[in-house]
Formats: sequence, structure tokens, C-alpha cells
Amino acid sequence: MGRVRLTQTVVERTQAPEAGQRFLRDSQTVGLALRVTAAGARTWIWDGRVKGRMRRVRIGAAPQWSLQAARARARELVVARDKGEDVTRPAHEGLTLGQLAEQYDAQHLPRKAPKSATEDRRMLRDLLDKSTEEPAVIPRAWRGRLVEDLPAGDVVKWHARVGTQAEPYAANRALALLRGML
Repeated sequence: MGRVRLTQTVVERTQAPEAGQRFLRDSQTVGLALRVTAAGARTWIWDGRVKGRMRRVRIGAAPQWSLQAARARARELVVARDKGEDVTRPAHEGLTLGQLAEQYDAQHLPRKAPKSATEDRRMLRDLLDKSTEEPAVIPRAWRGRLVEDLPAGDVVKWHARVGTQAEPYAANRALALLRGML
């Protein structure tokens, strides 16, 4: 599909595809597109060349990000890219796992079902510095570690240990939570 003049009405009325995803590319702002999935999720993205390679950057969910805000962010990405900055750098770079957990607690858990949010907070309690007598699934020792300094090998060992000490479900659920935070 080519470029279309995106309006708030177009964003709200676009039908989800039967399978996969559909991209509505904005004719007003270079690189900006609305990605609509078969499940109905609507996400603003920016596509552009970074150091000669095509890259995609997620801007945010369409209900939380207005069309005007997404356009402004897309323009910021173009300016940053043109200055030589790495616009594909993860937003969590430079954060500790504790800071990331607090950010996740403040931004994402309020939108989850109460039971899911409670379970996530239980698994994150040591990272959130809300410890009780019983240790949380995700180790407290990771609270001060930078996200980019957490080797995959440590995560694999931790996952295997939790799977044998607790149960595979708890290990897999905690791993999914960590992946979701990242």
C-alpha cells in the first residue's frame, strides 16, 4: 500500500487485517506509519535508513500516542539520525534492572488486569525494593545491574535454577515478564 494522508478518523476506522499486519504510511511525515495487526493492535512506527540499513523504530501505541505526537516523534528521529545519533538504541539503555522494573510498574502494570499486575509485582518485588521475608523469583542481586550488562548466560542459568527449585511455569512466567520489560 502506498502513502495515505493520515487523519485521526483514518487511524480509528482502519480495519485490522485477517492475518498478519498492515502498514498505513503517512504522506505528511517521511518514515511514519501506523502498524495494525490482526489482533487489532495499533502501533506508530518509524522506518528509515540508519547507517545505510533500513531500520524500524517503535514509537508507541496509537491510543496513547496521538497522530500529532507520533509525527513530532518521527521528525525528532529524522533529526537525530541526520546528526549521526543511533536512533535504534533501546530506550532502556543505561538503566538498571531496578529502574526498569520501577518504570514497568508505573507505566505498564496499571493497564493490566488486577490479578496479572499483582502477580507481576510479586515476581518483581526484590527489583522494586519491596522485599518481604520470601525472596522474589527475579533475584535481588540484579537490581543494580545495568540491563546491557546482564549476560544471556546468567539469565539462562537463573531460568534453569528457578525451573528446578520452583516449577517450570514460574520460571517461564518470570522469563516472559523480563522479556516484556525489555
